[in-house]
Amino acid sequence: MLKKVRVLIVEDSVVQRKILRMALEGHPQIEVVGHASNGQLALDRIALGEVDVITLDLEMPVMGGLEVLKHLKGKRPQLGAIVVSALSQQGARASMEAMRLGAFDLITKPNSGAGLDTVIQALQAQLVPLVLACGEFVQRLRSGGRGPGSAGAVPPVRGQQRPPIRRPMPPRQAGQPIQPSTAEEPQAPLPSRTVPSRGMVAKSKVPPALMLIGSSTGGPQALETVLSRLPGNLPIPVLIVQHMPPLFTQTLAESLDKKCALHVMEAKNGQPLRAGEILIAPGGHHMKVRRQGAGMGVQITNDPPERSCRPSVDYLFRSASELTGGRTVAAILTGMGDDGTAGCRLLQAKGAHIIAQDEQSCVVFGMPKLLVTEGIADAVLPLTEIADELARSCRRGVKR
Repeated sequence: MLKKVRVLIVEDSVVQRKILRMALEGHPQIEVVGHASNGQLALDRIALGEVDVITLDLEMPVMGGLEVLKHLKGKRPQLGAIVVSALSQQGARASMEAMRLGAFDLITKPNSGAGLDTVIQALQAQLVPLVLACGEFVQRLRSGGRGPGSAGAVPPVRGQQRPPIRRPMPPRQAGQPIQPSTAEEPQAPLPSRTVPSRGMVAKSKVPPALMLIGSSTGGPQALETVLSRLPGNLPIPVLIVQHMPPLFTQTLAESLDKKCALHVMEAKNGQPLRAGEILIAPGGHHMKVRRQGAGMGVQITNDPPERSCRPSVDYLFRSASELTGGRTVAAILTGMGDDGTAGCRLLQAKGAHIIAQDEQSCVVFGMPKLLVTEGIADAVLPLTEIADELARSCRRGVKR
């Protein structure tokens, strides 16, 4: 059972400290143990013990949030940090550095001009689940492992034994438009409304035309691990939904682009899909794939959030199920909630190849969990093995 999560608020603004405290202290599983107006005071309070999670401002006098994370990195007992950042390009860059230094996740500072009650309610919806998940993650770390104990562990499913490596097919040239269908492979029909029985779905026998990835909490680090391992001659485009605020996805794309053989960009409305390119849905907007001329492109929309998410993994995956269907390979990485489950069901019904990150390597085993328990996932793999499985799916076609 999750113990009460002890939170230290690290923030130099008196008003923001008050708002954060009011958002957190009403929850029965959260105890606010104090506050600190700069990083040095935070480290002094942390040294006294009884802190599990800190909410961390990055720009503070005396010592900023990044310096706090550098001091805490690798220290025991472990604690978690949730960055509360300004919604700005500078704040986005600092937040990406904070994630690299080990921050659990990030949210943007609330707009105090919206009215106190509205601000607190919105902040509670974002911050409380993160604090609880971070507290659980810290408890696992302190007990000696990344993942939960064996009690209630998910049983293995089909596909966990990886197939032998096959010779690669000749790659398309990077920049070549992708055709959503061929004469041999007619356009995929609309998705079925019924969920197929476990283990009874016939897999597509042709190579995929599209790769999809969905992630949330812990996702920036997980994406770096996966994308940096993908080969530079990947013959299909990659679309990604990472739950993040506006501006932050642009910074994430720039950071990943420096570390990957493939070109990583934040997606723009109407952008065509090309082999060897990775497009990330812009924060605060949905992304869907659509037919565009002789190939495919993306449409960026402001449709309502789905499952409180915008961008939404389900939104993207649903559009792919209608266009590329079984000619799709999809992976769900670490993250809270269940965004992506419904979209993966639709893709599974068409014969797509579905990969889930395993429990032990997830920061939060939320989004991949239902894929495992419901038998939607064809492969359940550690984070470091997912890129190989994605690349093999492109070479061999999607089949059992």
